[in-house]
Amino acid sequence: MRKGRRWVAVLAVLAFAAPIFGMGVDAAQAAPTTTTTTGAVHAALQGPTIDPYGPVLATSLRIQPPKGALVMVYRDGKPIGMYSQAAFLPAQDDAVYGVVAFRGQTVLFKGNVVARPGVTELLWGAGRTPTILFHPAPRPVQGTVIHHVHHDGASGAAFLPGAGLVTTSPTTPVAVPYAGDAPAMPEA
Repeated sequence: MRKGRRWVAVLAVLAFAAPIFGMGVDAAQAAPTTTTTTGAVHAALQGPTIDPYGPVLATSLRIQPPKGALVMVYRDGKPIGMYSQAAFLPAQDDAVYGVVAFRGQTVLFKGNVVARPGVTELLWGAGRTPTILFHPAPRPVQGTVIHHVHHDGASGAAFLPGAGLVTTSPTTPVAVPYAGDAPAMPEA
């Protein structure tokens, strides 16, 4: 082996060993870069955007597959995807989704789950069947929230059931009569 090739091999080993053994950054950066990643991500690798405040999670499934196994999710006989790692899937309200978990050729679980508004989790542990957890989506409450100020200066809120949607406005408090011995605060 020539001296030039030997140094390239040594630098390549240093580049991979530097993070493991805590070597200096200079030694890791001295190695030549042989591969670069450019271009667009293939469409098959792109998943849905998950926004915790958006409509995507209004109804969704969260799949946590068993260790060393795959979970296939389907609807109306058409596969949605196969998952070997945890994933969130946007779902439709009150739709029935089929779930099959398997390791090799062994089926661990086969069943259906109804997606309700919120997050339905299917979590596998050491057993064959998943633990199913449901986190309901918050529903808008009909009524009005009135912010008020007590006689001692503390503020609070009162909920008045009614036909209006919930409204909150902490910058414009509304005076509410206090049942104690002090008079109510005047309106702001």
